[in-house]
Amino acid sequence: MNEWTKDFDDEKIFEILSYKSLQRKVPDWVNVKILERIKVKSPGKKDKQSRSFLVRGLLVALLTVILIIPLIVIINPITSRKPLVIVEVMNDVTARQNESTFSLRPGDSLEEHQTIFTGDESQCTIQYANNKILTVQEKSKIMIHEYTTHKVTFKVMTGKIIIKEEPVKGSTLYIETPFARVNAIGTHYSVEHATNPDETIIKAFEGTLRIEIIPSGEVHVLEEGQEIRITKNNPPEIRKILLSDISGKTTWTAQVLYSNPEIKE
Repeated sequence: MNEWTKDFDDEKIFEILSYKSLQRKVPDWVNVKILERIKVKSPGKKDKQSRSFLVRGLLVALLTVILIIPLIVIINPITSRKPLVIVEVMNDVTARQNESTFSLRPGDSLEEHQTIFTGDESQCTIQYANNKILTVQEKSKIMIHEYTTHKVTFKVMTGKIIIKEEPVKGSTLYIETPFARVNAIGTHYSVEHATNPDETIIKAFEGTLRIEIIPSGEVHVLEEGQEIRITKNNPPEIRKILLSDISGKTTWTAQVLYSNPEIKE
């Protein structure tokens, strides 16, 4: 019986099992010891724990994707903003931000709080979100008042801007003057503000415009072929557009002048 009193290491268990396979007699107490040893060394429980840890890890990763990534987008919306880019420049067009003034060139990206200046016989074309084309006319001062994930607001301080946009959801364009706020989808229109006399003129060449009067909040709907004139001390006046204004719309075609390959529409 001495041969059965040794330590039950892996080699000894293998030897005993070999004895059993040869139908040699093995004491009952040795069989009990082998079963106890095999039970201790059984990987079943560890496998269950490993699977449990794996499931927990996958759940943590899933929660990270669901919660953390949207939080990053909320904290830093700049990474998902639609492109706002200069696509054409005629003569001298500049921009100012803080105390810095610089010339604009095709391909330049625009940022919030920048102000665009066009001089005599100068103009520039801006593309927003690959489906909106804005042309800033000569002698204009236009500020990018707000530029967020799905919205941009231009403020016409003086001068004129012409807008042509396609009806694409997910990007909203607002045009403001000191007297009005304009919102439209899939239209062709112009917004003009003069300082002498102080007056805002908005014309709808195609589609329908929603116009909110500032500061009263009064809302007017401008239909195709109409214009509205807004002054400080008089009620808004809506009338038909002159034929000379309408004739220009037939030659206007919307096209993508610049496309940012990193932006997926």
